[in-house]
Amino acid sequence: TILIHYCSLDCAPTPLQLGIAKALDQFSHTEAENLCTLFQENAVLLSEGVKSVGAYPLIPEGGYFLLADISNTGKTDVEFMRWLAAEKGVICVPMSVFYKYV
Repeated sequence: TILIHYCSLDCAPTPLQLGIAKALDQFSHTEAENLCTLFQENAVLLSEGVKSVGAYPLIPEGGYFLLADISNTGKTDVEFMRWLAAEKGVICVPMSVFYKYV
């Protein structure tokens, strides 16, 4: 059930996607630039937070998600996710929900 929950959060329903596309069509160039700046500032802020808990952020050049190398924490991605939620109040998605271990 955890896997289903994670995957359902990452997929916006089609009507929502269509509504967002229509709203974005009405954005001015300045509003779009402001949104890009906000996302960039948030990525920097989140990256600093990731560094503060001993992980190494993989700085995005675009997109919505921030990935982090947690190998030096000694935890699996699920262990790290649970620790981060319990200790820091930050919720993240472990990458292992997107693939099967070989």
